[in-house]
Amino acid sequence: MSLISDLEALGGRPIETRPPASARRMRALLERHDNPDASFSNVVVAGTVGKGSTAAVLAALLQAHGHRVGLFTGPHLERYNERIRVNGRDIGERPFACVLRQALTTATEFARRDDPAWRPSVLEVLALAACLHFHANGIEWAVMEAGVGGARDYTMALNARATVLTQVGLDHMHLLGQTIEEIAREKMAIARPEIPLICAARAPEARKMLTHPTCLIGRDFEVQSVEVSLEGTSFDLGDLRELHVPLIGAHQADNAAAAITCLRDLADRRLLEIDKRRIRLGLKRARMPGRLERFPGPPEIILDGAHQPEGARALRKTLQETCGDRYVALVLGVLADKDRAGVIEALAPAASALILTQPPWASRTGSLEEFAAGKDNACVIEDPLEVLEHAKTLAIKKNGLVCVAGSLYLAGVVRAQLCGARHK
Repeated sequence: MSLISDLEALGGRPIETRPPASARRMRALLERHDNPDASFSNVVVAGTVGKGSTAAVLAALLQAHGHRVGLFTGPHLERYNERIRVNGRDIGERPFACVLRQALTTATEFARRDDPAWRPSVLEVLALAACLHFHANGIEWAVMEAGVGGARDYTMALNARATVLTQVGLDHMHLLGQTIEEIAREKMAIARPEIPLICAARAPEARKMLTHPTCLIGRDFEVQSVEVSLEGTSFDLGDLRELHVPLIGAHQADNAAAAITCLRDLADRRLLEIDKRRIRLGLKRARMPGRLERFPGPPEIILDGAHQPEGARALRKTLQETCGDRYVALVLGVLADKDRAGVIEALAPAASALILTQPPWASRTGSLEEFAAGKDNACVIEDPLEVLEHAKTLAIKKNGLVCVAGSLYLAGVVRAQLCGARHK
């Protein structure tokens, strides 16, 4: 079996998810490799939506200030290598194979105990591989995106210098709870009592769960003069005026503001030095593929991984703000274990034509036809590549654009096709 097959095989067996099982496993995995994470400083970013973008912006800001920076995010679009980056570059094939082999060897040793409490998850193995790579490459700062976040998360094993919480919504409900309040309480466990939690959550239900010292959006920092276009997002943040990040959507102003506020907090605690010019440079360099990523036309194509109602509502708002009355052929593929109805309901108002499809590797539980029923502008085409060609034809006829959303897996397979065509 290949290393990737060995890695994915870990996902087929039950593991213990009750806290602090993941943190205990992660700490033991790291200790088996002489604690590679002790050689750099960690920042943990958690949340329901926006955590990947926020982590990418923060990594770009740290790099712009002259630091060697590791970034660990997930899920990937096309290759696992995308999850592990140093100074903006994905880990290479050979280094990835090296650290993944080391991590899998230890994970296999743990799994032989045949105890779900010690059986590592795919995410924990990848996080160990990331820490091994970061240590070998002499990074100073690592920005680590949480999984489910909170007490059940691998990041609880890390000695974080700062923590950031983005928007909180309904996701992973089988683990975290049935309400935003319950989920927020779980996710906020990432906070360390001795350091502020930078919180960009705006939902009142989430904010009332705050217990730790917190730097809170809307109270301690706030974005103003937000302007969104298909080139990115501009905003003001306190004394920083006319900032621009090449990420699309008003929500990206909140994400970037949280990253900047975290950077300033680190500077206030004299863990690093910052200046305004380098903040602007870092924002300019920030990238997050598959998150409202734009491909020029004709027709223009936008990819977004929005896969839960909160992200879908943010995408709808962005499409309405940036596209106006333009024709939008919306290709939507949502995994069966997500809130399909909620995502479709959130995005349907922004669609001139709605084409439902199956994301790659999706469980086929449930009927797509039932979600298309009663919608005059909806149809079902299960093959994701066939559906893209259909959507492009519709958009070209109407001088419009195509938007692909609902799953990062779907965004990944479409992105691979688009990038392959672009480089021919």
